[in-house]
Amino acid sequence: MSKYVIAIAALTASFTIFGTLSDAQSRRYEGKSVGSVTACSKYGNHGCVTAKIRQTQLGLQYRSKGGNWIWCEHDCRDTIRRHTVDFWNDQMERSK
Repeated sequence: MSKYVIAIAALTASFTIFGTLSDAQSRRYEGKSVGSVTACSKYGNHGCVTAKIRQTQLGLQYRSKGGNWIWCEHDCRDTIRRHTVDFWNDQMERSK
């Protein structure tokens, strides 16, 4: 009898957890698309990158090549440039 009660309790808990996770994903805020921004290397040797921009309730984000949304710091163009085409040059400058 006690094994039966434990099994039912475990199933109920797992359904509750999975139901909560799926509800959270369905209510995820996607933000409003603003457009796109092109950021070019300030060193001139790494080209340019274009990324989509969206406005969320907390600020602007850009979409990385991998599909993740990353917060823009002050200026989206500068943030994209530092995170992509000038990443290593920027790291060297900051370490000085």
